[in-house]
Amino acid sequence: MFVPLIDVTCPHCGARGQVMTPLPWAIIIGPCPECGEMVLLFCGRIFSLDTDIIRDGSRKQKIDHLKDVISGYLSGRIESLFEDSEPEPPGFDLPPECLTPHFDSNLMDEVPPPGSEPINDEEMDGFRAVDLKLIDNPEYFKAIFE
Repeated sequence: MFVPLIDVTCPHCGARGQVMTPLPWAIIIGPCPECGEMVLLFCGRIFSLDTDIIRDGSRKQKIDHLKDVISGYLSGRIESLFEDSEPEPPGFDLPPECLTPHFDSNLMDEVPPPGSEPINDEEMDGFRAVDLKLIDNPEYFKAIFE
C-alpha cells in the first residue's frame, strides 16, 4: 500500500524519521522515539516543546505553551505575507507544505501498475480517511492524480 510520508527531524536530538502525512490542520504532540523529548508536528513542521510543561504542567500551562509555539510560527508566516511590494489577495494563505503532500519516493517502486491487482480493504480505508476528504483541494488533487 502506498502511504504518503514526510521526513521529520527531532529539534532536540536531531534524530531523523518519517511519519504518515497528517491532515493540514492537525496538531500532533508526542515524544521523540530516540530521546523522549516532546515535539509538536504542525503544518508539516516539527517544533520543540518543553517536555516538563507538556508532561507535568497544569492544563493552562500546557495550553499557553502550545499557543506560544504555534503563534510564533504563524506570526512569522503572516509577516512574510507582507514582505513583497505587491499586496496579497485577501483570504487565508496556507503555507505550501500544508497543501502539498510529501511522498517517500522509495515507496514508488512498491506500487503496482494500475490495474494489476484490485484495491484491498486497507487501501480503501486509507483513501476514505485521507484522500477522499482532500480531493476537492486543487493542490492536493494535482499532486496525487496528475
